[in-house]
Amino acid sequence: MSKRLIGIVMLMLAIKLSVAQDLWFTRNGNIKFHAGTSLEDIDATNNDVASLFNPKTGEFAFTVLIKSFHFRRALMEEHFNTVYMESSTYTTDIRNTAFWYQSNQKSYKTFCKFADNTSTVPSANTNLVPMLRKSEMYYIAAECAPDVPTAVGYLNTVRTIRQVPALAIPFQGVLTGISSTGVMGEIAKEYRKDLYGEGQMFFYYKRTNTSFIPNGTSVVSPLPAPPTGNAGNTNWLYMDKVKYVLPIPTSELEFH
Repeated sequence: MSKRLIGIVMLMLAIKLSVAQDLWFTRNGNIKFHAGTSLEDIDATNNDVASLFNPKTGEFAFTVLIKSFHFRRALMEEHFNTVYMESSTYTTDIRNTAFWYQSNQKSYKTFCKFADNTSTVPSANTNLVPMLRKSEMYYIAAECAPDVPTAVGYLNTVRTIRQVPALAIPFQGVLTGISSTGVMGEIAKEYRKDLYGEGQMFFYYKRTNTSFIPNGTSVVSPLPAPPTGNAGNTNWLYMDKVKYVLPIPTSELEFH
């Protein structure tokens, strides 16, 4: 694929269309493009498209998960994502685009998940932290799933809404043990992205008796595999019962 490619045609088909407050929307849109060359034609299809249409104003908007464009040849897909679109660099995960902000004055992103709402008409969710998210219910269902395909299906439901590529089925993983790979590892990653900045991951790690948790001061990305044994390193902290079970306050023991 190069700049000389011409004749790109894009077609969006909105299916399972829904209506909310006079707005038409779908999360099941479809985009196809075709690029004709003297050597061969290049075609791709994307079924992870969310779109919104206002019939009163004619305004139309849509978001496309770049990594969900699938080609008939694996090499075409690899070149599209790594060479031309740099999909891994410019991720569309809404937890990245909505929770992190980079101003023109800074060379790094800052966390803005709980930034003050400067709108003159605050929304109903202003200054609220949810007690239980719908996504958490899917993660719990994935943890309790009887088999790998079912667990991956629950995860993919959330990932698609978050505009993250779906995991392949069958997924090479296990349903027990938190690790850098496997279904439980993927569940842990989604928990981290959803709960970042809320202090809730401690309780998830304690519930699952996770031996190693990411060191918050690590600058390595992506994280390497956790170490073995009972000693942490610059990327991972070792956790045990002493760290997970907090001492009973003295005020609670004084007269008992």
